[in-house]
Amino acid sequence: MYLLPDAQKHIGATKCVTGKVLRVKQGNNGVHFFDFCEDYRVCPFTVVVFPGDLKRIGDIRRLQGTKIEIDGEVKGYEGRAEIILRRVSQLRGDAGTNPSASEGIRRRTQRQVQRWQVQLSESGQAIPA
Repeated sequence: MYLLPDAQKHIGATKCVTGKVLRVKQGNNGVHFFDFCEDYRVCPFTVVVFPGDLKRIGDIRRLQGTKIEIDGEVKGYEGRAEIILRRVSQLRGDAGTNPSASEGIRRRTQRQVQRWQVQLSESGQAIPA
């Protein structure tokens, strides 16, 4: 596990970085950023969440004010390190238990089971109880 200032040394490697999320803000085109420093412009590290990944991750705003541990490939972008958050499983500890994401997964699984049952009944096969 690495602290924020050390993240820059590990660009290109898959690591776990830990820090307190001071702000979650939305930038251009729906991209979200986690700020770990009062002045994001001089912060050595950020977490990036693209709009298409929000459904899988859930309400990231709840992470504001919490200490997180995030696993992923440390990438360099515009002079600082970042990890792109694509899945809840990248978060460890309390941050990894996002109720809104879990509910979304449960609903998707339920819909898949219902589709599977309809496909089986239309094909004339028995539906397991």
